Amino acid sequence: MKRMVIIWSATALNQLDEIYEYIAQDSEKAAGNVINRILSSTKRLSLFPDSGQEEETLKELKRGYRYLVSRNYKIVYRSEGKVVIVAAVFDTRQDPERLKRIVPS
Repeated sequence: MKRMVIIWSATALNQLDEIYEYIAQDSEKAAGNVINRILSSTKRLSLFPDSGQEEETLKELKRGYRYLVSRNYKIVYRSEGKVVIVAAVFDTRQDPERLKRIVPS
């Protein structure tokens, strides 16, 4: 089975930085653990890109967005050819409609 390449968008990488910085205010160790958990959960996408559920909020974009959940974070991605593009890392405690403004159409 051929592995797909996982590419992180600039938006998703910035969100990881923001998550780390926010949590690190209390504990750098906890911040590192959260980021590592998020990164680890995306590894399976290289073999199973359709393993996440369809993202209902973004269905109208018709880009095939899916998501995985890692604790309080929704990892929004789509597959395109031989790559998986991680578009956003979204805190599920936020307004779900905000996701439409974060993910590029």
